[in-house]
Amino acid sequence: MDALHDLDDAYHHKPSNEPQLVKAMGLAELASAFPSSGGQYHFAYMVASPRSRALVAFLIGWMSIAAWCLTSASTAIVCAQMASRLATIYNPEYTVEAWQTYLIYLLIMTLATSIVCLCPNEIPQGEIILFWCSFIGFLASLVTVLATQKHRQTATEIFIHYDNPSGWNDPTAFIIGLGTCMYAYLAIDGATHIAEEVPSPGRNVPKAMGVTMLVGMITVIPWTLAFLFTTTDNSAVASSAIPIHTVYLQATNNQTAATVFTT
Repeated sequence: MDALHDLDDAYHHKPSNEPQLVKAMGLAELASAFPSSGGQYHFAYMVASPRSRALVAFLIGWMSIAAWCLTSASTAIVCAQMASRLATIYNPEYTVEAWQTYLIYLLIMTLATSIVCLCPNEIPQGEIILFWCSFIGFLASLVTVLATQKHRQTATEIFIHYDNPSGWNDPTAFIIGLGTCMYAYLAIDGATHIAEEVPSPGRNVPKAMGVTMLVGMITVIPWTLAFLFTTTDNSAVASSAIPIHTVYLQATNNQTAATVFTT
């Protein structure tokens, strides 16, 4: 399933932007009218009828908490899986055990929790640093992939040919890929939860949401096209334990570079 997601991601980033943009615009409008760190449950309370607003806000609040828990857990387990699978690339005889991946997951969660609890004042500066590291990494990987890979897929292969080896029918495979790409924007509401910590939240919180979507939509298209044109063997990507690593490896022909860009 991971391989299916990675293959479908290449084709679904663009169409997944539209529904996410609609969602972001709706949240931005609500955040502009009702700036509050409560976010969704506060919005629900304000727009629901007086008769049902307490129940609606209660349900939305618990749904938001469940979403935070699931998002945090899923992000950490993906990092743990990638770390353990990278180990198998450099040590083919190593067999990943589930308990080992779980321990890595616990380590990641412990580190993240420790940073939030022990270094809250450093988080804003750390987020700025991570943003620029991410942006520089995007540019570095884009330039490297295009400069090192001489083979190019044809435009017909990229924009017309559609290969679905998943076993699912085309609409189902498309929806699976679309949902995976939308995962990248799950935290689009994050700015609302610091509304009480920023100046002019009614203006700056919606602006943060809009800029997030703008940066994502602008960067994803050239990044996706670069990978589509430089990937040489889709079957190898589909069967890989770490599809994104295989894509980087095919594009750069360098194990170290592929590992660096994957991490």
